[in-house]
Amino acid sequence: MKKIYLSLFCVAAFSAANAQFSLTSANIPVSGDVDNYYLVDTNSVSGPGPTGTGNTYLLGMVTPIMPMGGKNYVLPSTTPYSADFPTSQVALSDSGAFTFYSGGTTMYQMDGLGINTTAITATVTLSDKGIIFNAFPFGYGATQHDTLSGAITTTTFGSGTVEGYINTTVDGSGDIILPAGTFTNVIRVKMETYMDLSLAGGLFVVTQTETRYMFFSATSKFPLFECGRTIQVGISDVAFASINSLASAVGVNENSNAVSFNLFPSPAKNELNVKMKLPKENKVSIEVINQLGQVVRSEKMESLTAGNLVKKIDLTGVASGVYFVRLRNNDFTKVEKFIVE
Repeated sequence: MKKIYLSLFCVAAFSAANAQFSLTSANIPVSGDVDNYYLVDTNSVSGPGPTGTGNTYLLGMVTPIMPMGGKNYVLPSTTPYSADFPTSQVALSDSGAFTFYSGGTTMYQMDGLGINTTAITATVTLSDKGIIFNAFPFGYGATQHDTLSGAITTTTFGSGTVEGYINTTVDGSGDIILPAGTFTNVIRVKMETYMDLSLAGGLFVVTQTETRYMFFSATSKFPLFECGRTIQVGISDVAFASINSLASAVGVNENSNAVSFNLFPSPAKNELNVKMKLPKENKVSIEVINQLGQVVRSEKMESLTAGNLVKKIDLTGVASGVYFVRLRNNDFTKVEKFIVE
């Protein structure tokens, strides 16, 4: 039998005395919501900071590197997996993957996943659903543990089972300093997810763990900032970080040294052309960045004369997917998205 451990022993008293922010059902995404965010250079993140109350989380120097266009929440009936998740209430659509959720005014749970990318096509349906929040308000001191299990079907490795758990804890509070300024009365939610995926009768087993820190305030329905690490044991270890667009202080700087550019072709295969218009003599760096924030190609060009210029970028060996070109000099930074097929 599933066991759910929920500890809210200090939330009510602390919130009443200090009017501390807590998550409520208003933070639950609904169809039509868009979480606009920027990917952050993980090298600029010193860490998630301390636990406890009265903290000042110093993240003002984190570096947003590209806009991701937003995580879109849609009706499950509009996805290719509607028949697999008939009771789900909302689906998160992000880069070819869908995560399905249900809940309401009292709880919020993950129902499963649908993934259709160049790397894998899979469906995970949870019969024992992973509850993320089991009660509202969910504020400082709230802790929950919940198990999950179900079935997985893939086009490459056949079918199998998935088992794991989700731990959710509000383990910190205080103020957070971000590039756009200081946000007060913030809580930090730590979410740990563990999954064992067994496929082809146990011949292929993947263990995945993820630790995610999310900073919430009354300013935004979605996290102001989040960071963490996803580990597939023996396969990969990837750090990640992102910042809400309202906290990023990223804008377009209009100045006399701004370089305009466009990309072609898109989709690209083995080569990408970056066509630039230089208003005056310039030095420019060009970086091709994947969705994990990793630089896969880079070029530095010095003493460029004013006028039009086309720079060819070799994409040989670059995997299919969505990428970004970041072009910058000392005065500006601009990012454009393209696709490698």
